[in-house]
Amino acid sequence: MQDASLADDDAFADGGYPVQPRGALEQLKALSLTAKLTIVYVLVCAHLTLLSRDLVLYLGCMVAHAALIIPLLKWWQKHSHACPLDMVIRSFGMGYCGMALGVVLTLLLGFMVLILATVALPFMIVLWLGLPIYVVGIEELFRVLIARRLKSGLDMSRETITHQIAYTATSVGYAAASAALNFVVLASLEGYLAGEHDIDPDLSPDGAPALDFKVAAAAGLIRMAFSVPVQVLAGYMTGLNTTRRLPFKRVGLEAFALRSALMVLSILWELLLPSWLGLIAVIGTNIGIVWLMVRRIKRVEAQLPQEYFQRVGYLQAFGYGRVEAQLPQEYLQRVGYLQAFGYGVLPGGDPDEVEIPDNIRQLV
Repeated sequence: MQDASLADDDAFADGGYPVQPRGALEQLKALSLTAKLTIVYVLVCAHLTLLSRDLVLYLGCMVAHAALIIPLLKWWQKHSHACPLDMVIRSFGMGYCGMALGVVLTLLLGFMVLILATVALPFMIVLWLGLPIYVVGIEELFRVLIARRLKSGLDMSRETITHQIAYTATSVGYAAASAALNFVVLASLEGYLAGEHDIDPDLSPDGAPALDFKVAAAAGLIRMAFSVPVQVLAGYMTGLNTTRRLPFKRVGLEAFALRSALMVLSILWELLLPSWLGLIAVIGTNIGIVWLMVRRIKRVEAQLPQEYFQRVGYLQAFGYGRVEAQLPQEYLQRVGYLQAFGYGVLPGGDPDEVEIPDNIRQLV
């Protein structure tokens, strides 16, 4: 009978990483049913803009999706040796479908409350400023809950670097869904006006100029260009906090605070400043929040010791659980992945009898 330790050695080929399908075609064939359904769902949603029979809106929606998905896949390629494509697609899909659906329902509920509260004019400013904070809180809550759902599905330990991949992919999915929703609404409205009622969508019923759908589409792309960096950095920051083993209530607190400040300040600038000055102030605030997020991320990463990434990240990160749970106790006592990386021998092991496999010896 084959020794169990040798079988486990084979499972961690290529320098200690789990064997991944090689090549794009093999990666696609290895996708789970959920990942395949996610691809179909995203393609269907992206092509809903054809309802308007407007090529500009359709191309704008395609550009928005490509501008988000292509960088995500390029980023994944840098970690393809340790991160399955299936996890990236499912994380993206959870943000694209689950998170977007929850936030849209929350927005509808919030606007209903806002309309009902119009009778209390003194509280209108409070409501206008409180609604964005409420929505941001729901977004961050969905982000954490979705990543926890992915964690349970992948059977990975809570402190792995997988969360930085999962949270970020979920954020990109949500940003793509927000952009798609903007274009689908415009396409549906234009198709309804031009097709069903034979009305020129560029003219209102009284003949005055109405909504310019081309300008609205361009505004949607500009809005996406400014919102996506904040969304992605918020997801990465939340994943990094999960890697640090922060309590659940503190995992998304920093992202929530920074994004809430951005939303509230943006509304205040639009209300208090003239149009162009308000726009410049909003752009400057957005850039400032992005700078604060990047600075905070770098500071947190600098606090994590290098041996932590070597011990926790390299072998058991990206959704593969703890090595101790996958290898027999006898193998751990005889070899031990800590000793393989130069961190001593596990309890019960004899330093003089340790045999390091060739595929791990290369990493020492």
